[in-house]
Amino acid sequence: MSRDLASKLKAAGALDEAASLYETYLEDAGDPPETRAKVAYSLGNVYLEAGQYEKALRWFYAAEMLGAKELTQEIGERVVLC
Repeated sequence: MSRDLASKLKAAGALDEAASLYETYLEDAGDPPETRAKVAYSLGNVYLEAGQYEKALRWFYAAEMLGAKELTQEIGERVVLC
């Protein structure tokens, strides 16, 4: 539920709240690494949008390490941007 709520908050522009919920989800989630990678990527995008580049970079690297294969190019582009 927190993942869906985080997505809605991000869409509404409530970036701090969205980031908090994504982080909580990642701490508690027992989902497969690829699912967690997508959430980490989303969290990176939240921080990027908020101008918090160091935090964004941390989560883009986490997504990469968790095996976000289909997001490899996008992650690379965002890492360079950070």
